Amino acid sequence: MSSWTLRHAWTLSSDLAALELCAQALADLGVRFESEHGDRAACAIKMHGLELLEAIRSGSPGLHDLSKVSAETRWTSRLAPFSQGYMRRDAQWHGIPMGIHRANLVWVNRDIEQQFGPMPAGGLHDFIAWMRRLQTQLAHPLVMGAEPWQVGVAFEAVVLAVAGPDHYRQAFDQLIPGAWTHPHMVQSLALIRSLREFADESATHLPWTAQLQRLKSGQGAVQFMGDWVRAQGLDSLRCMAAPGTADYFVSINDFFVPLAHDNAVLQDVVGAAFTGPSFQSRFARQKGCMPSVVEAWDEVDPVRAALLRRPGRVLPSFVFEQCGAVAAKNALLEALSEWFFGGGQVVDQANRMAQLCGLFHKSKGLP
Repeated sequence: MSSWTLRHAWTLSSDLAALELCAQALADLGVRFESEHGDRAACAIKMHGLELLEAIRSGSPGLHDLSKVSAETRWTSRLAPFSQGYMRRDAQWHGIPMGIHRANLVWVNRDIEQQFGPMPAGGLHDFIAWMRRLQTQLAHPLVMGAEPWQVGVAFEAVVLAVAGPDHYRQAFDQLIPGAWTHPHMVQSLALIRSLREFADESATHLPWTAQLQRLKSGQGAVQFMGDWVRAQGLDSLRCMAAPGTADYFVSINDFFVPLAHDNAVLQDVVGAAFTGPSFQSRFARQKGCMPSVVEAWDEVDPVRAALLRRPGRVLPSFVFEQCGAVAAKNALLEALSEWFFGGGQVVDQANRMAQLCGLFHKSKGLP
């Protein structure tokens, strides 16, 4: 029996269960699926969209060309254009599309809503006013850790709500320094900083999964977190779009990226197996995401499907390596988290972020 090894960093039980679906699908084809968490040789690597795009742009000869699979299984008509944008270079295709997560969501404790009234479905100012009402009885209604990406999930939603999609793209995708000192960004930084008073400083060291357990137990009321929470159990929680972003889908595209391999036929077999509509549907339900193939969207979630079909409403997540530059993301989120839990003036922080952004703006060769 031949084997196919995937290098990944997934550890959640839902992720591992999704990988088990991969193992079952390949076993039916006489292929053994194996996981690799280190640096040993693998047949494929799990990547986010921008990671794949940067690998393609680098001209890496180590990527397997899936053009034969894409033609035979009609990827051009079956995948959304925003997903295809990460995969194509000239006539070549790279990466097996495995799912699309939505990042701009919040999760609310139902029991707390019953006691204090539902979280408002409007904008950020209504949300903050509601949080202040909660604070009279619950000292720290916001569940958030100090990991830069946890702060980033909330921040990119705030920027989208305050500044809109065009400014969002200028700041996060085009990395234009002036977008970071614009009044919209200064306002966004002021609003995200205003959320700091609602977070429990003694618990900021906890990872997001522990923060989620605090939310479920009623130690907090709200957590900014994407749709992967769906796979962690929802009995005590209600899901909403992040305040002010109900009309948008901040997307995270996941790919398994096959590498150049002696057995090219095996890579093509896996690519075809993992993009079948039935498999994509089962994999997405297990992960909490949407399928990558369009024909399975409505079966999994018609609400998210409707957003994914609206031009201009799907925006790439900066936090989860979908736009901008990976190195820029790391630097900017570190600076944001340090300031969020530390101190400093809003305007000073905007200038600092703009300076950091300028380093990567130049490296992208933008005007």
